[in-house]
Amino acid sequence: MLFRKHRQESSAKEEALIVRDASGRILAECPIEDFPFEEKGIIQSSIEFYRDPEPCEIHRGAVLSRSVAHFRMVCPKGEPVAVSALDPLLQALLPPQAATAELR
Repeated sequence: MLFRKHRQESSAKEEALIVRDASGRILAECPIEDFPFEEKGIIQSSIEFYRDPEPCEIHRGAVLSRSVAHFRMVCPKGEPVAVSALDPLLQALLPPQAATAELR
């Protein structure tokens, strides 16, 4: 029971990643830990970091963890960042029509 309570409290504090297109329309918004990153970006990162074009669950999880940490480093909370200014590996994780990414 204690675990569930702790999990609920931490969920309320999760950061959301908000991705918008050039017109400002929200393409995706959800907790960054659950963000539906593009498969081509996951594979591209897996090749870059592990030389693995068919990532196993361990490599996939490591790529996602590393990507989330990288987003947290380059996206100041509450400030939209132009996708074109992001590292190409981060760009590949976002939808092709993405123009900005923001952490909240």
